[in-house]
Amino acid sequence: MIALVLTAVLATQTAPDVHLLTSESEGTIWCTLHADGVSAAAIAYALAEDLSLEFQVDESLAAQAATLVDVHLDRRPIDQVLEFTLGSVGLSHRLSSATETTRGTLRVLPAAEHLADATLLAEAAWARAISLYPRHPSTPHARFAQGDLAESRNELTLALGRYQDLTERHAGKDEAFQAQLRSGVILQRLGRWSEASILLRDLASNSAAATVQPATRLELARCMLQLGDPDDAVHVLAALETIYPASGALHSERLVVRAACENALGQSMEALRTLDEAEPNVPIRRRAEALRVRAVALQAIDLVGEAARAWVLAARESTGPDIATALDQAARLALADGDTLGVLFVAREADRAGYSAIVEPYATKARQLLDLESADAGEDFDAVLERAEGHLASGEYDSASDLVRPFLSRTDGPAAMTEDAIVRVAIVRAGCLDGQRGIDAALGFLRGVRTRLSALESRSKLDLAAASLLEERLLFDRALDAYRGSY
Repeated sequence: MIALVLTAVLATQTAPDVHLLTSESEGTIWCTLHADGVSAAAIAYALAEDLSLEFQVDESLAAQAATLVDVHLDRRPIDQVLEFTLGSVGLSHRLSSATETTRGTLRVLPAAEHLADATLLAEAAWARAISLYPRHPSTPHARFAQGDLAESRNELTLALGRYQDLTERHAGKDEAFQAQLRSGVILQRLGRWSEASILLRDLASNSAAATVQPATRLELARCMLQLGDPDDAVHVLAALETIYPASGALHSERLVVRAACENALGQSMEALRTLDEAEPNVPIRRRAEALRVRAVALQAIDLVGEAARAWVLAARESTGPDIATALDQAARLALADGDTLGVLFVAREADRAGYSAIVEPYATKARQLLDLESADAGEDFDAVLERAEGHLASGEYDSASDLVRPFLSRTDGPAAMTEDAIVRVAIVRAGCLDGQRGIDAALGFLRGVRTRLSALESRSKLDLAAASLLEERLLFDRALDAYRGSY
């Protein structure tokens, strides 16, 4: 539905606020436009009226089009004026020429359907601006925007070239310092750590680059760590905190890097304490990194099962090849810990993420260890579980474990495990562990299973089971925490 009411309102209010001059030359409509604090829709409407076009804006876009903007453009093609005006509020447009029977139209549209389309359009607009006004004060910003757009499409080599071009053309400008920092980060992502380190050291020693010093020194510490110099990285981080103290998410990001350094220095327990301090405020973009550092620390102190679970969580927070690396580590460590059920959970995670081939060798080994062929294929799940629960109630832990073990691995085909079935088996297994290895082993197992469940009801059942085990041992304070999901 076209927002006719909006059009009527615009017709009464735009003329005094929009200073507009249009002309036509060699088939191109040129436009000079000056407006302060006027809605994007009002500007577009004024253009449509001036050019005798029918103005159309869908009702669903009316509120977005009503956003106020400032526009000052001199003698630009009409399409560029509309791209700038509507693009600044996340919209686009379509111009249709008049025919013998219909008026021409100016229609306001949503932004490009795909981000890549939008960034290419924006990049083309910046390129035109640079070519028309190469000495304009905003040119460094335009060049930086071109690099940023290429980076957003993950075209890292192209982005790197544009940032380096900006650094050379506009040395000493704030945008050049920002571009040099971005170049260092991209070099890190490309694995070119030595080049990144040289570039970042140069930037860190530039007293004129004050605005980027905190971020530059943090990235330099990352480089030092990757290049095998964690001691110097720690010194850089300590100086950074002294000269540029931070709080919240920024402080937590620094703590994650410090924890990685502590891992490299063999101080794994200290790394875990540092991560615990950072945990509440770790920014979303650094969660995967924090989990990887935690996994390495846990493995170093022989908490292999906990490390495997940390790698699973890291995989969920990661993107691209980092997902495969995390899942491979998780499956390998779960198998080394003898947690065959854990391996198969990782295999399920890998299948959902499209990386099943990465962990299949570990899953195959886990199935062999579980000796699936020994299970009585003629006996259904409920019957076996009832027998296992009976053995558990009688304190026959080995017998109960032997009965449920084959079902733990059935993640494929008609015998695939539902979350409810997994919970029932996990409760039996936890009871066996409690009797065989103690309450902490049982709680650790339940905690690991809990992280792999998505349904709140399933997690609540495990919480109840954990609390019941604690109450049996008269550990009522811990039982209360377990009811809340902490154990």
